[in-house]
Amino acid sequence: MRQIKDHVPPRSEDYCPLALVADDQEVISSALKSILSGCKGAPLDLPNFVHKLRPFFCNNEIIKMLRDLQIQKDPDGIFESDPSSLDFMTAMTLRDCTMFLKIPNRDSAEAQIEARLGDLDLKTPDGNKAEYWKQTEQQLIDDGWYTATKKTTADAGGAICLLSKGD
Repeated sequence: MRQIKDHVPPRSEDYCPLALVADDQEVISSALKSILSGCKGAPLDLPNFVHKLRPFFCNNEIIKMLRDLQIQKDPDGIFESDPSSLDFMTAMTLRDCTMFLKIPNRDSAEAQIEARLGDLDLKTPDGNKAEYWKQTEQQLIDDGWYTATKKTTADAGGAICLLSKGD
């Protein structure tokens, strides 16, 4: 869901991307509300739309498979891995792919949400990309994204990174 037509990204502290693979349906719903409320063309009946999308994220294995493959292909993280290894480049490709959803307008048993992945070209460390990836990862660490120590709305009861909870 990285791209939604006319999407204005939600404030990053409003949801944790890992919430889309959570076991808790309410956590998934909260993340979907945050993501969709940033859309210019957000549905008028947002709660009903989230209710329609939630089963897809609860039951579909695509995002969970992407998460698991990223861990399998790069278990040591960017600072310990060889950026020129095929496994690492595959992990970076999976981290950067885009999921497109086709959501039917009608409600019926046959009207299922379809998902497609795009931007699956192999991510290579050429052109200083490996250094950029390391800098980005270090910035996420320094800013407290993985530990929920960043001073954001999370401090006032907003979303907390699921990594800091051990999920």
